[in-house]
Amino acid sequence: MHEGVVLVRESVLNPAGNDTAATVAAFAADDGRRLWSRPTGDGNASAVVAGGLVLVPDGLTVTARSPRDGSARWSMQVPAGHHCDFHGAGGGLYADCTGYHTASGAQRRLIAVDPADGSARRLPAAPPVTADYAGTLDGRLVYAARRSVDPMAQDNPFTRVVVIDPRTGARETHAMAEEHRGRAAMAHGVLCLAASDGRATAVSPLTGRQLWRTATTLEQPAAPVADGRSSVFLASASGRVAALDARTGHRLWESYPRAGTVVSGDYNSPELLVNGGALVVTTPDGTLFTLDPARPGRKPASA
Repeated sequence: MHEGVVLVRESVLNPAGNDTAATVAAFAADDGRRLWSRPTGDGNASAVVAGGLVLVPDGLTVTARSPRDGSARWSMQVPAGHHCDFHGAGGGLYADCTGYHTASGAQRRLIAVDPADGSARRLPAAPPVTADYAGTLDGRLVYAARRSVDPMAQDNPFTRVVVIDPRTGARETHAMAEEHRGRAAMAHGVLCLAASDGRATAVSPLTGRQLWRTATTLEQPAAPVADGRSSVFLASASGRVAALDARTGHRLWESYPRAGTVVSGDYNSPELLVNGGALVVTTPDGTLFTLDPARPGRKPASA
């Protein structure tokens, strides 16, 4: 979501039932109006918002579009044999590109992209191939790095934090005090990790030191999401939501389940975002609801 626009990836199965066509569509958050839509060249790719732009993948190119009307601003070529994710940090735009079918860290590139015209330059530092992007800290990119280079490893916990300053090219690596599993995201200056058993742990991205740990009743929560104040939220496949104080880990509240059916698994994760003062949650079974953090027990209005 960006400036009142919600992005949705739509996948349509072809008549033969052996392939899908993907479209990126934008809707107005206030009334649900469809603002624009564009096809993508990759059925598994999703558009992302970074640097105030919507980056829409289309095969070997990525096109930057206006969030409001979908008009094209510029296009850039993706490095051959690479998949690129785009991140915004400190007003800059960066492409994090990983080579296909390789376990070599040398195949990962970090590219600075000018949001005005799409011109690009490769940066000297890049995250290791084992690292998951977690967010930003004062204009720096923060990654949680796993122990193994095998992305399919059953037991592949996070073991260290990698912080890259794209302005200077400096890269820092900090070992975590212990291994962590689950999903990672930056929230109010700390690296927050949500484990499948509902435990949430905060780690300093600058030292790797554990700051707090809190148990919740959530099962297989998605990556933590921060609000504009001092809270961090977790959501589960059942539609249960928990709120924690990002500074202390104190559990503020938990809501009851709202999903019609619980669908779980690595590829069936809930989605949670903050829109103004409300939380918007989608669960794997297709349930969509909003929640007021000030009154989490309030029954949602009917659509």
